[in-house]
Amino acid sequence: MRCAIIVSYVNGTNALLKIFSKNKKEAISIINSMTIESFSKYIKKNIQQNKHTFI
Repeated sequence: MRCAIIVSYVNGTNALLKIFSKNKKEAISIINSMTIESFSKYIKKNIQQNKHTFI
């Protein structure tokens, strides 16, 4: 997904995956099962909750 690439480039791959799960394989599976719209909504909703991850 292009959106995932952009978010991970800005914040780092680990930070992106931690938004979805502490388990990297599980996070990748979740991301791959999402539509672009649901991925974008999820990121927008949860990025503030995980803001400490991006600092």
